[in-house]
Amino acid sequence: MSEFLKCECSHCGQRIEFPATGIGQTVPCPTCDKSITLAATIPKQANNNEVSVPRTRSEPATERQKTKLRWFGYPIADGMTKCEASNAIDECVRQNPQKDRQYYDRPATKEQIAQLREYAKTDKDLRVQLKKLKEDDFDLTYGEAKDLLRKCEREAELREFDKFSDPANNAQRKQLKALGFKLDAKLTIADADEILMLKGAPPRGIDLNLFEQHGITSFQGDGLGAFALSDLIRSFGGSAQSHNRKNINYVAACLAAINDPAYQNPKLTYDWEGFVAFAWPKSKIREWLCAAKAY
Repeated sequence: MSEFLKCECSHCGQRIEFPATGIGQTVPCPTCDKSITLAATIPKQANNNEVSVPRTRSEPATERQKTKLRWFGYPIADGMTKCEASNAIDECVRQNPQKDRQYYDRPATKEQIAQLREYAKTDKDLRVQLKKLKEDDFDLTYGEAKDLLRKCEREAELREFDKFSDPANNAQRKQLKALGFKLDAKLTIADADEILMLKGAPPRGIDLNLFEQHGITSFQGDGLGAFALSDLIRSFGGSAQSHNRKNINYVAACLAAINDPAYQNPKLTYDWEGFVAFAWPKSKIREWLCAAKAY
């Protein structure tokens, strides 16, 4: 039996229960319909009031946390969690700020130096900086090395983000066009990847749930087909919220669309919230809705 977890919507606070296999997926909140990323929380008692604590905070304390606690001479209990270690460190620093300064003023560790040298292989400015320090016979402190590494990590993250924000490459566009899709000129590498990964994959739970909410109890197709059908339902005025749905025969409207060759050639673009989505000409949407009335 699949384990079920709970989390709260970061927008409206709605408590949501979901299968453990759904962790990391982005879904619309069933109450406010805004996008949220499913993340596990666990209950913890504090002052007799139940609060939610991120699961990661209950994981074992890291070696870095333990190293700092040992610096202060703090006893490390078996099974200490990240949360407990973090609280202990805060208390140690509060009681002895001078020892905390000494911790950051000690020489950089071998691990830090090795990480910086690795970053310097692709970062000319860092390479020059490290060379100058060596020539001046100046050793980095632990705190200075930590700040440098944090800067390198941020820059690496930005480069990674920029890479996925670049326009979809020729190979991606060729694959998408071969599937019959018209492409928005602003389509990015990340957006194209998101769609191509659905090809041949099982339908997402979020799409199957939307089908059920609109009377579609059977679906034969892959993740990409389910994604497209979900966008079609939304184009008809469908919603995860029952009070937002139009009073139409969604099943009949979807059948009218699927039986029309034009359904196979949607435009891959962005919806009003900026999410990648399929879109069909408004004239076709009206035509398929009119056909549904005949049922």
